[in-house]
Amino acid sequence: PVIQPQFPDGTIFSNEIAFLGYDIVGSSDLVGPVREVNEGADAINLVTYWRVVAPENEPRRFFLHAIAGDGQIVAQDDRIGAPANYWQIGDTIIQRHSIQVAQNEGPVIYILGIYDPETGQRLSTRDGADHVQLEGGYPGE
Repeated sequence: PVIQPQFPDGTIFSNEIAFLGYDIVGSSDLVGPVREVNEGADAINLVTYWRVVAPENEPRRFFLHAIAGDGQIVAQDDRIGAPANYWQIGDTIIQRHSIQVAQNEGPVIYILGIYDPETGQRLSTRDGADHVQLEGGYPGE
């Protein structure tokens, strides 16, 4: 099937997997990842789309992190929906992410990437970054 995310991307991580983009899920009246107030926290809900370029037989995990102005991770969602040892070239991986950021955290940015859970080593993009930064409209902005 053709994947057409609301927020398309195309970043390739370590020549293994391409980040195709993401969709916002939840309330339809908000821009950017959804703000759902829950006991003093904003819930960020999105679906990410990935395409396997050249599978490795190493464990992989996707991460979504909320980063405060001081560089600290204030919320995160690390997960894998399909173990990497089953990935085949051309497979599409669809992953749902949800994190809650306390409203008193102030402005945050959201980053997304993939890493080896055994070593903690993040996969790099072609430009040397170890994540992509998601677009605006976020809680705290």
